[in-house]
Amino acid sequence: MKGLYLFVILSFYFCFTFDLMAQTGNCIVFSNTGEEFHLGLDNKFQNVKASTNVKVTGVPEGDYWITILFHDSKMKAVKTSLRVIGDKEISYLLEYEGEVWKVIAYNTTSISFPPALIEGQTIIAYNKAGVEVKGIRSADELSKQKVHRNSEIYRVQGNRVEHESRREKFSGSENNITNNNPDQNFETEPETGTTTISEYIEVANTDGTVSIVDQKTIIIKQIVERNGQKILRTKKNKTLTPTNFECLPMNKSAFLELLSAIENSSDKLFVAKKGVKGQCMTPKQIKTIGDMLNNDEDKNDFAIAALVTCAEPLKYPYTIKEVEQINGSELKD
Repeated sequence: MKGLYLFVILSFYFCFTFDLMAQTGNCIVFSNTGEEFHLGLDNKFQNVKASTNVKVTGVPEGDYWITILFHDSKMKAVKTSLRVIGDKEISYLLEYEGEVWKVIAYNTTSISFPPALIEGQTIIAYNKAGVEVKGIRSADELSKQKVHRNSEIYRVQGNRVEHESRREKFSGSENNITNNNPDQNFETEPETGTTTISEYIEVANTDGTVSIVDQKTIIIKQIVERNGQKILRTKKNKTLTPTNFECLPMNKSAFLELLSAIENSSDKLFVAKKGVKGQCMTPKQIKTIGDMLNNDEDKNDFAIAALVTCAEPLKYPYTIKEVEQINGSELKD
């Protein structure tokens, strides 16, 4: 009897320990432009019926090869990689950009949150063995002619517990590389170099809410030679970084115009207060304007006016007091 009791205790312990180690998450891949597809994880297709929005639940944490096999047989399949994190639900956007399809990290939420009901979303539990799609059970059965190949990318396998990364090379379309004026010598050397474009944009989350993200586009232009011919090669990478902003900040061009107007005005405080009224400003933008003002009194006056415009109140760059000692005299707000 004691032996049976000990066996039950040990069985419960090992099951509980295994549950702690084997963390799982959810992954969502969706298209905003109506393309229906079958989603493969590590070459195993998950959804029998093609869909524009596929959610796979209970996926073991780690990095996966993914295959996007379009329902439209005229479209080539796409191979790339994505990450699944335990206790998280990560959404990836399938986007067509620069003549290639890309899978872009879009949103991350905790699985503990109530799941959002998305119309038309296909929800399935992770199937390690996969299902048969278009007569094949594994994405590695696709011929090279049926897979879009734009560049070579690497998949890093593992999870957050593992420190040794195992790299495996395969073909896909992770990078966007295009050639302008291919196989053609230039009469004058075109402009080359790296340009970074940064802007804040609104994105719709899968739960119906809206987030503000920092979108950075890095454009690299360089001249390469092929068979004695000069080619201008352009590579464009785009990243989306989440922010804690509560509203969409003033865009760069409008902000620069405001700075110029303040700089050229004889009454900088008046122009600054008028310029930020009704706007949404980042803490850095507010601080930049405040630094242009002539004295502490004007800065405090501006800080009071700009407080309601701050996109991230917890990082407001000024401390406003009801009575403040400035230059030896008291200023009442």
